[in-house]
Amino acid sequence: MAEPTDEELRRLARRVLGRDLTAEEAAQAAPRLLILSQTMDRLEAWQGELGEVAPATIFQVPTEAR
Repeated sequence: MAEPTDEELRRLARRVLGRDLTAEEAAQAAPRLLILSQTMDRLEAWQGELGEVAPATIFQVPTEAR
């Protein structure tokens, strides 16, 4: 796989971190940015497959005193 360019790294930073990084900061964070981007891609793909999901019931409040 080819090394991402500075502009590609900065675009990834905007996507996964929501802010702009300098070219130096983006280069330093490159391995993490690539992993975060892959993770976001997977989550977005999975979200499309889920549809509507109801929250799980963790506990029930007793309705009658015992």
